[in-house]
Amino acid sequence: YLDEFEYFAYYMNDGTPGSTYFSMENIEFSRNTIISPEYGLYLDDFDYLGAYMYYGSEAYFGDFLFNDNEILVDDTTTDYGIYIYGFYHMFYYNEDNSYVEFGNIEVNRNSINSSGYGIYYSYLLDEAGYEVDNNARGIFGDILVNDNWINASGNVGIYLEYIYEVAYEMDDSTHFEMGNVECQRNTIFSGDVGLYLDDWYENAYYMYDSSMAIFGDFLFNNNTINASDDGIYIYEWYNWG
Repeated sequence: YLDEFEYFAYYMNDGTPGSTYFSMENIEFSRNTIISPEYGLYLDDFDYLGAYMYYGSEAYFGDFLFNDNEILVDDTTTDYGIYIYGFYHMFYYNEDNSYVEFGNIEVNRNSINSSGYGIYYSYLLDEAGYEVDNNARGIFGDILVNDNWINASGNVGIYLEYIYEVAYEMDDSTHFEMGNVECQRNTIFSGDVGLYLDDWYENAYYMYDSSMAIFGDFLFNNNTINASDDGIYIYEWYNWG
């Protein structure tokens, strides 16, 4: 159970030009064997990371790794094998030649038996690159949900919700870049929808004055899905660029 991982590399060089630098390695919850009546992994509020950075400050974050876990959750249809909610306000209101870099977010090779959801990942990336200004730069790695085996007998197998207002209202030669979003080679048995993709909108939106946003590939390939409802359901993807 991790709640409120917040305010790292926050308000760097606020009002004072100088050389400030932040660096941290990976955050990892991997190779665990978990038996639980409600949540296998509960990860809430990765918030304000590399936010409000000014005057050439630099911040470097490693990977966020949630891989190779064996999870049994068996109580009700609202249980969760892996619950992530979510990644907010990264590279947020940054200015003045500041630079922040993030590694991958990975949810790979997990084996999950759940009476509810398999993987529930909401706010994959929310308001990243939001209202940045004056040559600020933010680089993001891949978001990977690959090679999982999931038996979600009472609910959705993999639920991926919200890439929202990313690279939004960027101004004055700012730069946003991120890698791929992948959900591939998963094996899913589901009592509801197999793979649910919801609310990915208003990204690279309202951009001005030579600002740039570069997104990688969005890949949903080679999944094996046996679902009681739709195999893959996509809802509300709009206003990109």
